[in-house]
Amino acid sequence: MTHIRLTSIQFNHDLDADSEHSHGEIRMVITANATRPNARDSRSIYRQRHEMFASMADMFRKRTRIIGHLRLLSFFLFVAGIVIGLWEFSHPRITWLVGAGVAFMTFVGLVIHHSVIYRRLDQANVMAELNTEAEARRCRDWAHVPTPSISENYGDSPTARDLDLFGPSSLMQLVGPIHLPEARNLLARWFLHAASMADIHRRQEAIAELAPKLDHRQEYAYTSRESGKKQTDPEDFYRWSEGETWLDKKPVIFGWVRALLGIELLLIILHATAVIPYPLWILMIVVNMIFTRIHITAVHGIFDRIGSKRSDFRGYANLLRLLEKTPCTASLLADLKAKSRTSDREAASELKMLDGLIHLSDVRHSGMLYGFLQGIFLWDFHILKRLEQWQRQNGVLARQWIDAIAEYEALCSLSSLKHDHPDWVFPDVREDRTDVVAAQLGHPLLVQETCVRNDVTVGPPGSFFLVTGSNMSGKSTLLRAIGVNVVLALAGGPVCAESMVLCPVVLGTSFRVKDSLAEGISYYMAELLRLKEIISMTKKDDTPALLYLFDEILMGTNIVERQSAVRKVIRYLVDTGAIGVLATHDLTIADARELRDACRPVHFTEQFVETDGGEDMVFDYVLRHGVAKSSNALKMLKMVDLMETT
Repeated sequence: MTHIRLTSIQFNHDLDADSEHSHGEIRMVITANATRPNARDSRSIYRQRHEMFASMADMFRKRTRIIGHLRLLSFFLFVAGIVIGLWEFSHPRITWLVGAGVAFMTFVGLVIHHSVIYRRLDQANVMAELNTEAEARRCRDWAHVPTPSISENYGDSPTARDLDLFGPSSLMQLVGPIHLPEARNLLARWFLHAASMADIHRRQEAIAELAPKLDHRQEYAYTSRESGKKQTDPEDFYRWSEGETWLDKKPVIFGWVRALLGIELLLIILHATAVIPYPLWILMIVVNMIFTRIHITAVHGIFDRIGSKRSDFRGYANLLRLLEKTPCTASLLADLKAKSRTSDREAASELKMLDGLIHLSDVRHSGMLYGFLQGIFLWDFHILKRLEQWQRQNGVLARQWIDAIAEYEALCSLSSLKHDHPDWVFPDVREDRTDVVAAQLGHPLLVQETCVRNDVTVGPPGSFFLVTGSNMSGKSTLLRAIGVNVVLALAGGPVCAESMVLCPVVLGTSFRVKDSLAEGISYYMAELLRLKEIISMTKKDDTPALLYLFDEILMGTNIVERQSAVRKVIRYLVDTGAIGVLATHDLTIADARELRDACRPVHFTEQFVETDGGEDMVFDYVLRHGVAKSSNALKMLKMVDLMETT
């Protein structure tokens, strides 16, 4: 039970407020700290893993200090050996010079080893942080869980606002670490648009397989996190990779490149063999630079366009490599692995090759070296030719590769729900059903140890679920529990219930309607527009049945007209075959002549208990049959000293 001391009311707004690193190193860190077999639940697993990675970070931190001192010492010995060895320049001391050489080689080796230890220190720190966030996520400690940003305007959806799908204290924040912008946007689409029956079953199978693979999922999360820090919008890259090649459309240009290069090399050979006494090849350098000047803007524009995504390619390649080497049996995972390959080479290798070509194109920023290479070999044009060869071979596949790793990360994030909550189940979505039936349904965003669960049945068509009860008794939470679990079910994820069977539905909610001063829309008009949008869903033949969730609708008008309007709306939805839930304080709806036969009333209640410090209001949040028999509005006014009741 929950006790609320009315003499000191506190409102909780959590739910109601509007690598560049090598994989060898990553694997080394993770397998060295495998989950202890005696860990009993996910919270203790994450705590233990955090402690182990934090301990490992301390070890690497100590090593970096030791290596730093050794670097300083070896450099000092190198300088000392050079100074002493050359003190008498005419009679150098060979032994000291040899020692200086050994000290210098030691210094170089320590610098390389130092960089490796720094990378492993960073990995250990990030892994410790990931496990801290995972434990906070499991405990619903939202302040210590990052809030994933959504680059597209999914948060403007009324259903997203009503059900807390995005933003702080949201479903997106609850699901497992998700860092790639493409993965976050994909998961947002899954939440807002129900998957097909086949996709739901395939995702459930994949999530069930990924859930116990904590080491692998955290390795993927680490790699994704490092990639996501530098991620940019890939659409500009897609426009290049899927577009037309520039040199292929201008064969004359590359013909001139070959001719000029041939003449240049011939003149160099003739001059080197003394056939031509004058260095005429220098004049060809001038010709080459003039030719370059004519086309430099277009060529470097292409380089700049692709080069801005270079860090993305490295991250994508690392993620693809992880996906490619992961053993799997689920059909969806096997399909994603297949998408991550070309006909004869791995996608990770192809992206690594692209990264190498971009690196070679960066020579244009290297001053004299670029002048030499461009003047003699027309460097830029040959690199562009190789880039366009890559574009022809792999350009149309790039989007497929990135979509594959985004979908894989979205599946990993949903699988963390199943790992963290082994009592959650995969719902049975069936086309032969016309209702939503859940046993022991709870709200996924509440702390699970204290979350009160209830049996819920919504439907069949021709009926509606009426929820009544006093203030703060749990009506809105029940509606959100139904809505969020339906969202998870239709995305292919697990749900917070002992069992759940439902038909395919399209979800329509009306909880947090907003007026608009700028647009001149009153609260009542905003409610009407939202209801019109939901009702229009019943008129589409190609969509599933409507599941509506209404919380105190049409509050923006007087009570007499409101009662009449609400009854008409619900009657219309019942007649069209929609199923849904109405939460309200209006107890007369259950006895309304036009709704009496369709109504399935349930209610929450509370108790007032006298104590020495005042009067406590006690809620158990247990759903009961029938219409509410009690109210608490006036009692609450008295308890906060707003008015006296008689």
